[in-house]
Amino acid sequence: MTEVRSKYHVAINGRGFMLRGAPMQPRYSKSRAPLNRILQYQVGVGDLNDNGFDGSGWQYWTQSDWTGGFQVLKYVDNGSFKDGQAINTIKKVGEVLLQYGWTSAGIITGSHSYGATSINGTDLLFGTVKSGAAKLFKLTSANVLSTLSAYAGISAVNSMDRFNNNTLVGLTRTSGSFKTLSIYKGGTTLSGFRSANPIVRAVKTVGIRAYISEYVAALSGDVLSYATTLSAFTSAYQAGKNRKIQIIDDLGGYPYFFIVEGKSVEFFRYDEVAQKAFLIYSWENLTNFGTKNYLSTMIITGTSNNKKVAFAFNGAKLVQIFDDQLLDTSYDFSKPFEFEGNLQLKGATWDGQNWFPGLYGKFNANNLYTPFINFTNKAYGYFTSGTHTRIGYQDPTKYNLSGNIVSSEFGGDIGGVDKLVNSVDISMNTLATGETIEIYKSVDGGSSFTSIGKASYAQDGAAKKKTLFFPSGYVTKLWNYKAVLCGPSTSTPSLGEITHQYRTAPNLKKTWVLSIDAGDNIVTLDKGRETRDGKAVMEDLWLEMEAKRTVKFEDVNAFEVSLTSAMASGHTSARVSDTRLMPPRGRMRVLANNIIEEMIYTSADGGKIKGIARAQKNTLARAYGITAKVDNFYNVIVTNVSEQINDTDQNKTESVCGITLLES
Repeated sequence: MTEVRSKYHVAINGRGFMLRGAPMQPRYSKSRAPLNRILQYQVGVGDLNDNGFDGSGWQYWTQSDWTGGFQVLKYVDNGSFKDGQAINTIKKVGEVLLQYGWTSAGIITGSHSYGATSINGTDLLFGTVKSGAAKLFKLTSANVLSTLSAYAGISAVNSMDRFNNNTLVGLTRTSGSFKTLSIYKGGTTLSGFRSANPIVRAVKTVGIRAYISEYVAALSGDVLSYATTLSAFTSAYQAGKNRKIQIIDDLGGYPYFFIVEGKSVEFFRYDEVAQKAFLIYSWENLTNFGTKNYLSTMIITGTSNNKKVAFAFNGAKLVQIFDDQLLDTSYDFSKPFEFEGNLQLKGATWDGQNWFPGLYGKFNANNLYTPFINFTNKAYGYFTSGTHTRIGYQDPTKYNLSGNIVSSEFGGDIGGVDKLVNSVDISMNTLATGETIEIYKSVDGGSSFTSIGKASYAQDGAAKKKTLFFPSGYVTKLWNYKAVLCGPSTSTPSLGEITHQYRTAPNLKKTWVLSIDAGDNIVTLDKGRETRDGKAVMEDLWLEMEAKRTVKFEDVNAFEVSLTSAMASGHTSARVSDTRLMPPRGRMRVLANNIIEEMIYTSADGGKIKGIARAQKNTLARAYGITAKVDNFYNVIVTNVSEQINDTDQNKTESVCGITLLES
């Protein structure tokens, strides 16, 4: 039994005090500590009296700009959001639309995989990988797919590039002496002309030279070579044993190449005058990468340590321009190309400054196109399913059936403060038949989402606005939302402004204003007499304030009991030595090894505390042994002492000492 309940009203660091009022000073007052006014001005919105950080009024988070800020984790401004799939955020300012859908252009049967691609005049060349039976296909501008004459024994089409209005093709042979460097001059004929080595891994035209990288068996590694007439090739650089020259590219008329060894990649420039290669940069982990010249820079995109990355190289400096935080692991960064004036990847698009949701389209529920080239001013993609590889293009005559946008996480600018979220308002263009917009919420950074509700033509008709309500009492520190747009393929819903209504609900500390009886001959609760005189009582309080330390405060309803059985970290009830003096429901804490866990409970009787909610106020749930102390004390600091002497003579002091306590 705590001393407070048996003898004194309150206690500070184990010393009891009696409360006593005065005509203009109540003896006891407890309230929430006021928020620092400076902090209010820093983070409040609007009128502080109505809309301040102290939670006295409703606040609003509105997103109305979707043009930039893609891939931002924390909410920064009206343009920031985290992810998006199959949506267009830049066609119309202030609106989110579905992207155009995809239409099949042809099917390749026989278990072929993607190898390489190029454009020759009005033909799209598509090379495949298949052990001993790779092929080169031609797709015309009218989407007629045919097979070019090819060689048996070729296992991969590795690379293609234009040379003197023709297309060079680098191949891998399985065995024998099949030609591994061929040329396509149009029509249906593919002519092989070089068979010196079993693999031509990369081909690239730089100026008047055709550069190739070949695997040389005698060296067990790749060699960079070049020619001007294709009749004789000159060795330029030996990569070394077990090292592959994976890609050759150019920037500003200079040749560059990439050497791969395991997951490490080295980036070189070849100096045609000095006849030497100079190392530009090296990656310890870079896989499934590709290059594309865009805006006078070389863009290098791929995967590093299971994250999608992109770099821009201007001939002198290499900078990272993308660090993956996307939700969908199927995004493919290995095939960058330019379309509609922007750098295009699967799932992300770059306009030279901002990233926004890129080309993303499903042929059906299970097959997702990987875009790889701009042909006849259309984005073409492919996917492989079973024994079929399908080539398709983004079709401006129809829309995707569904797409979504995921917001950045809101609330980081207000720290870990709880927020009571009431509703979300969505504005949209008038809904048409078959169109819906559904809103989801997430409190785990976007790992999982729960539906709040939706607006649909079927239930709301030609609506332009709708308010969806969160569950009653929905409190969270941070949240993301996801808006899912669905349409009938002939039209797209248009999401405009989206607004969340919330109010801050911070866990602010408590403060007490107490009037302490500091007279002589104080009568305690047990009808006894206080042994300290008034001056000693007041001096105790002054010393606590001047010590500037945290003290233990036992409030008027304080209790302290002991556990009588062990309490695991997941337990929601506890057996204790006595519950008679405990409030029927309220706050409790357990102190072990100078670490406090805050809890609340719903009932206490018969020696058992029930309905315990663990780990309150950002503390951690722990396990406790028998005899651990359970109390509802507070750690406080004495912030002010005000001494008032009411009546004094030589024999007796009658005074009241006012003190202010602040929960620490």
